[in-house]
Amino acid sequence: MPEFDYPYDPNKFVPPPEWRLALPRPWPFWAILGGFGFCFALIDFSYCWVVNDPLSWQYGSLWRNINIGAVGAQAGLLLIYAVWGPGRIWLRHAVALLLGSGCLLMWLFGYVVADSLFDSEIFPYSDVREICSAMLVIPALFLVGCVPLWILRTLFRWRIELQLPGQTDARPPQLSIAGILSATFIVAVALTLVRLGAYTSEIHDEADWWLGTAIGVAFTAGLSVFVLPVSTWGILRSRYLALGIAMIAFWLGIVFVGLFALGSVSGGKLPTADELLMLIEPLTSLGILLIFLLGPLIVCRCFHYRLVVGRQQQQTLGAAFASEI
Repeated sequence: MPEFDYPYDPNKFVPPPEWRLALPRPWPFWAILGGFGFCFALIDFSYCWVVNDPLSWQYGSLWRNINIGAVGAQAGLLLIYAVWGPGRIWLRHAVALLLGSGCLLMWLFGYVVADSLFDSEIFPYSDVREICSAMLVIPALFLVGCVPLWILRTLFRWRIELQLPGQTDARPPQLSIAGILSATFIVAVALTLVRLGAYTSEIHDEADWWLGTAIGVAFTAGLSVFVLPVSTWGILRSRYLALGIAMIAFWLGIVFVGLFALGSVSGGKLPTADELLMLIEPLTSLGILLIFLLGPLIVCRCFHYRLVVGRQQQQTLGAAFASEI
């Protein structure tokens, strides 16, 4: 007979809480995000053959616009997590790289399927070499999208953290020489890959290659500057979720109208009725982008993740990036 009573039945041993394995967040959190990931994988897989023959079935044009908007949302979510997400910077970027590579593999698998279904060339590439050349630009586009977000994290200390009662703020990052060297090396590799893509591409006019690259840079920078900060603030920072969503919709409406007005002025004439009807497609893509971008952010808000803003010790952009590696 023992000298003290067991806190549990020794014949039915139950490990104490500190011995039990548990996910960082409850399983519904991962289940919902996994559902979004499954939708992204399906859209990536179907992108090539839907865009190549959008009128082959009744709702092909709609599905094409859904594809375009969802691809933009994937890029935005990866950028937000890589720069503002919780955890060490190398871990965040490794996870973003892994998820981004999975998206590209699903897209490539869809290209192979589309190539077997259609006799003609698959838009927008004619062979595998062109695909590989285009993929070499993606790391540079990712870095371009990270720069505006890193400016906000450096100057105003924007970051997404799990907000629980009694939780203290994280220690400000400190300067790291190894981090600065790592960041410089990553930028150099990305620029080298862009140059290698121009060399291996079968586009005979090099100016066309750089024009396409510039369009990709402009799209990524526009997404990072005009969409991601407002969307993240509206969902993870606003006191009332409905008010935040309304703010996001109002701001993006202003941006869309401004771009349309700028295009009309540069064209030197007012848009015709047919041209106005053509706005339905980009508006559909914008709406889908918002749904797939704001959806995971709303899930994070429901599980107590918030955008925290606070000025930290003054340091350079490179120092802030490097100090977390």
